Amino acid sequence: MKKIFLLLLPALFIIGCASDSAEKYKAAAEESLVKNDIPQAVKVYENLINEFPDHEYTREALYKVAELYQNKLVPGVDPMQSFEKASDYFKLVEERFPSSEKAPVALFMAAYIKANELKNYRQATELYNLFLKKYPKHELAPSASQELEIMGRSPDEVLKEKTASGV
Repeated sequence: MKKIFLLLLPALFIIGCASDSAEKYKAAAEESLVKNDIPQAVKVYENLINEFPDHEYTREALYKVAELYQNKLVPGVDPMQSFEKASDYFKLVEERFPSSEKAPVALFMAAYIKANELKNYRQATELYNLFLKKYPKHELAPSASQELEIMGRSPDEVLKEKTASGV
């Protein structure tokens, strides 16, 4: 029994240190956000994501970085590239943490950005269909279906169709 404990002790120490380090990354990123140092926050979040890919804080970091890019808050990044990164990070939330409460919203947002900001209708269609397959009962499912129906059409075109059909 003593031998087993001695073998497990280093593993427990490493796990404890890893969690502590993930906590430090999270705190440092949040501090950078408070200081409005967005590039530093993104860098620290990306370090957390890379060093602790399965940690609970990684899900939060992925989502936060996606929001920063979606809102075009990262200086020096072209708006279209920012949207592309946002969509990619949102998709990673769903891929890495599919059972998390943020997974459905993240997948929906990845599709929404592809369709409405990047005009990449093929990828948006794939992502919306994946969303509907994985989360058919989610509150955003009707919105995903509607997005698929009107994708690529201007608001005026959609309004004319609705008016013509009496809806």
